[in-house]
Amino acid sequence: MKPAPPVTSIFRSLFMILQPMEGMISEFLNVLDALLLFVVAMEEFVVRVFKGGKVTVPKRLRDIFGVGDGDYVRLALVEVLKKEDAGWARKKVS
Repeated sequence: MKPAPPVTSIFRSLFMILQPMEGMISEFLNVLDALLLFVVAMEEFVVRVFKGGKVTVPKRLRDIFGVGDGDYVRLALVEVLKKEDAGWARKKVS
């Protein structure tokens, strides 16, 4: 039975294999970051409308994107929910 190669030899071999793909790996990580940002950016949330049409962006999203007082954000109105005796009435915005 052949003895196992030393750990340093295994890492050296792995490095030699991955080094030429460094650009591809970096590009893949950039794409992955963009996809994760897209998933977070497209997160829907439901908020109550207050007097004067004011709404609050959830703190978690404000923290992720660095939204502060006085900043402008672009929002999309997707659906209006109104409480009725029978439950919630939903009206899609087209």
